[in-house]
Amino acid sequence: MNPVLVRHVLVLGALAALGPLAIDMYLPSFPRIAHDLATDEGAVQFSLVSFFVALALGQAFWGPLSDMYGRKRPLLVGLGLFVLTSLGCALAASIEALTLLRFVQGLGASACMVISRAVIRDLYSGVDAARLLSLVLLVLGVSPIIAPLFGSLLLQLVHWPALFLVFAAFGIACMALVAFLLEETQPPARRVGAGFGAAFAIYRRLMIDRRFVGTVFVGGFAQAGMFAYLAGSPFVFMTLNGTTPVLYSVIFAVNAIGLIGGAQFNVRLIRAFGAEALIRCATAVYALAACVLLVVTLLSVPGLPALVLPLFVLVSCMGLIMPPSAMLAIDPHPTIAGTASSLIGTLQWTAAASSGVIVSLLFNGTALPMVGTIAVCALGAMVMARLILRPVPVPA
Repeated sequence: MNPVLVRHVLVLGALAALGPLAIDMYLPSFPRIAHDLATDEGAVQFSLVSFFVALALGQAFWGPLSDMYGRKRPLLVGLGLFVLTSLGCALAASIEALTLLRFVQGLGASACMVISRAVIRDLYSGVDAARLLSLVLLVLGVSPIIAPLFGSLLLQLVHWPALFLVFAAFGIACMALVAFLLEETQPPARRVGAGFGAAFAIYRRLMIDRRFVGTVFVGGFAQAGMFAYLAGSPFVFMTLNGTTPVLYSVIFAVNAIGLIGGAQFNVRLIRAFGAEALIRCATAVYALAACVLLVVTLLSVPGLPALVLPLFVLVSCMGLIMPPSAMLAIDPHPTIAGTASSLIGTLQWTAAASSGVIVSLLFNGTALPMVGTIAVCALGAMVMARLILRPVPVPA
């Protein structure tokens, strides 16, 4: 493989993994945090939701900043904010303080997510961009395999605040990668100097682009289902089904392997069938698996396999949906890749945060809030794909 491509994959994969790492590693600690901070798991879920909300809101600003000032400086500022608030989370003495600090931490992490997508568009386009997105997702996929398992093992040795010290250390490592291994991909000649007014004018223009918005929300609905799973799964598996943190982490890792597999197959499938056809098929399978999960929950089918198998299919489909949907949305807009990437991230993470809020607000001591939210999101993704990504007639 091209050494330059390897370097880009490692740096951009680490940046893209920062936010998910800050989510996945602390999921096994939910019961302990609830106990130590004298609250319930529904309130701890809100500390996760606040992170989601910040990821959504922050991306609206980091992308335009990166179009105006280049990619590296905003990245370093965002990473610095992430490191400082990670240290603050380690010292939090109440659930309210933890929730607030997680929000600010999410603002820092959002810089990495949005600007890494813009860097990919700076460097590549079309199938090549989808290939790099898939390779980045491969690196990103290691996070949900390793992070929960590492978090659960670490919890057997130290108290949960140590997890946030690990986040701070990872943030510092990412700062070093950006400073020494990532070139500036937005040269001064291509920078937008008109300020946020111009950025929001671009947002308005993109928001009336039916194909852009529709494609973004195909991925947004799919991602919302995924984050309903993230918000609800610690309670569903560890509290309702009595799994240990280690077993929960293993289940989480198996699902992540499905995500990686889907991501690595999607370039081959795009070349064979086209991105639109792949997304339509993947969202249909995603919706079918979500409906099966809903039925087995309503019927109270016993045993972990009844939950694990449909969830594995759900997460695997994410690897087939997210890279090509991002490619289709951003590819027609090379000169405003940072701003377009911001809007994509804001819309998709708003959908994800909303699903997490719904799961938390509907918390009733059963699996139904998580499962029902996943089903609604999956059906939304399928319907949106059918409406927006229709087959193009072949001329006779």
